[in-house]
Amino acid sequence: MWAGIARRCLVSIPVCLAASLLVFFLLEAAPGEPVQYLSDPEASAEAAREQAGVFGYFDPMPVRLWRWIENTITFDFGRSILDGRPVRDKVFEALPHTLLLSGVSLILGFALGIAIALISAWRPRGALDLFISASGVAIASVPVFWMGTWAVAWFAAEWKWFPTGGDVAIDAMVEPGWHAADRIYHLILPAGILILVTSVQVARFTRAALLATLREEFIQSARARGASRARVLLGHALPASLHSTVALFGLSIPWLIGGSAVVEYIFNYPGTGRLFIEAMKRRDYPVVCAAVIMLSFMAVLGNALADALAIRFDPRAEDRPNV
Repeated sequence: MWAGIARRCLVSIPVCLAASLLVFFLLEAAPGEPVQYLSDPEASAEAAREQAGVFGYFDPMPVRLWRWIENTITFDFGRSILDGRPVRDKVFEALPHTLLLSGVSLILGFALGIAIALISAWRPRGALDLFISASGVAIASVPVFWMGTWAVAWFAAEWKWFPTGGDVAIDAMVEPGWHAADRIYHLILPAGILILVTSVQVARFTRAALLATLREEFIQSARARGASRARVLLGHALPASLHSTVALFGLSIPWLIGGSAVVEYIFNYPGTGRLFIEAMKRRDYPVVCAAVIMLSFMAVLGNALADALAIRFDPRAEDRPNV
């Protein structure tokens, strides 16, 4: 099992490098001059261009490309162009916030999605199942950025139930007793949106797997032996369907890390998503390079975890071709 996972991780290395090169050329093709983000508003144009030249903005394109590849391979991203701080420090400061937001959303989203799938599969094609399916399609059709904007406008700005952004209030930072509670309070809205989106996807996926399993012969045999509906669904169908759901868990990691960037930006949450979006807007190349490598690594890690979980629940998956 581990040999197969290691082999797939090695195959993914060129994919990560290709993704990094693609981002480099997209940044090169983007309109605008990076000088406007580097200079002091009161500085002269000559001083601004000299400052940009220090960071290599006006080096020949092959030189900049080689520097980008070298940073990608060595994981040495240097210093941020905007504030001069080491990129690693900025990433490692923001990463725990993103891991907290994504981890809570992933675990609770999957738990809620499986529960919704069980309710839907209890009576397929019933009124409750049709209502849940229609609601899931409607929620999945709403863009995450629109959902986040609406949540800020109503729940935070209009009704003032939750804070409009950030991760902790200034008052709570100086009061240790309220620090953890205030972090949870700030986490409710952004995590709630990601939990809702994740649970809808998991519910649709798990429901389809449950309905397919309920048509298997061993389910019919269990019913013939007099097993109750709850025992058939929870004791037989759900364990047999979980191998595909846990594989989806691994594949959801890179999606959630990337999808949380939009939510972090909307709620001004100090995670890697907001850091990288700001870097893309202001063409902070070292931070963008670090972002691409991190997201590519999360995608590889998620696929490896999905393979491991699939093999754990169904050993036959180890012999299947990796498509």
